[in-house]
Amino acid sequence: MTPVLAIPKGTAGKTGFEFLRTEISARQTGMGGAFAAVDGDVYGLTCNPASLAGLRRRQAAATYVDYLLDFQLGFVGFSSPLKSGGMIGAGIGYANYGQFQWTDEYGNPTGSSVPGDILLTAAYANGFSKTLRYGVSLRYIRSTLQNYSADAAAFNAGILLLIPGQQMTCGLAVLNAGKGLSGFMDRIENVPTSIRAGVTKRLLHLPLMINFEATKFVHENSKAFDGVYWVFGGEFTVSNRLLLRFGYNSRGGEERMGAGSRVTGVAVGMGILLRNLRIDYSRNSYGVLGSVNTFGVTADF
Repeated sequence: MTPVLAIPKGTAGKTGFEFLRTEISARQTGMGGAFAAVDGDVYGLTCNPASLAGLRRRQAAATYVDYLLDFQLGFVGFSSPLKSGGMIGAGIGYANYGQFQWTDEYGNPTGSSVPGDILLTAAYANGFSKTLRYGVSLRYIRSTLQNYSADAAAFNAGILLLIPGQQMTCGLAVLNAGKGLSGFMDRIENVPTSIRAGVTKRLLHLPLMINFEATKFVHENSKAFDGVYWVFGGEFTVSNRLLLRFGYNSRGGEERMGAGSRVTGVAVGMGILLRNLRIDYSRNSYGVLGSVNTFGVTADF
């Protein structure tokens, strides 16, 4: 089996390459994960490639995720305009599950290894018009476990519709649509494909951007709304230097296990703006399982 993250139980169980479910951007996770309708961000590489078309300059980003059970994830991404029009982007992500000790059937040590995952992404985005954008990306995924490995290929595709008069953006994305190429012990697993639809709106008399998103994982079902999860989040501009974020992901409702789990699914975050640099942090609660801390840096140049 593929190494799995300690993700909400309602979304797991019928696919491999589970780390693909984990949102990697600190800005995104600070808003609970709602990002399908956010325009002009290099992290469109991971959530909606049409977002890249909203960039006018080169943008680079790096993220580190201190996950549950001492698992660690990271991502580095880059996007640049083409002279012929449109934007290209590329990214590399990883998941590190720490050192595992292996034994035989009698409990005798047989060695150790560090299971992990690698993700490579290449993207292109452009606009059909000034208000309708599109993007596609190709992805290669490789997981390793002791002396075994599994490979998969997938793609992301998305569109963004801008409604300037309402300061609103609507987004639709299909993520990780693909198939396994090889598997551990000859078992080829599904890739965790999802469909995400979202709306982002900037309020007229308040420096607040609010996001709403609905997500459907193709191979799994949740307990509510026929397998559809919803996410609500926001980003408040306190000043030209400080952003505050909040969010809630309904997946948290399936993880509540008694005392200490009331804030499961709740997210908070912040962004600090320094010239062409943005430093982001978020904290997401998984109740009794713990919290996930995400750190990120994004630069325009």
